[in-house]
Amino acid sequence: MSKRDFYPMFMAAWEASFKKETILKAFEATGVSPLNLEKSLLTHEAQGLMQALVNEMQRRKRGKALPLEAGEDYHGGAVFWSPRKRAKAARLREVKKQEKLQAAQQKRAARAAAQIIRQEEKARVTAPTRRSTFTLQLCSYLDPTVPPRDSS
Repeated sequence: MSKRDFYPMFMAAWEASFKKETILKAFEATGVSPLNLEKSLLTHEAQGLMQALVNEMQRRKRGKALPLEAGEDYHGGAVFWSPRKRAKAARLREVKKQEKLQAAQQKRAARAAAQIIRQEEKARVTAPTRRSTFTLQLCSYLDPTVPPRDSS
């Protein structure tokens, strides 16, 4: 193919393919120039907010130190703990956590039992005795203005 043949064929292909519609579709498909600018801005804003939320959650979630005790010859500096000691310390932490939960549960149970005892004591104190019932009946017999109480 010579230069003379190339140019007319190139121009025909150029005019056929480079139309306004095809150019806009190509830019939209690649995301170089989106037609909906507001959607793009909202997407970036949402991604930024999600990243900020993840960063904040990671910042607040701090790990707690394992209860590892340094040896007598420790005078500062880096200490390397064996996996066995780390596992033992993690188990110890879990045991302490379970003991704390169990103590709280026992405390709640004791509080509930004390409340039941208080309610029974209150009911026993406020319950009418046979003598007070007899007195009320006698008063209603002697004074007709006093309404009689049902002795059930």
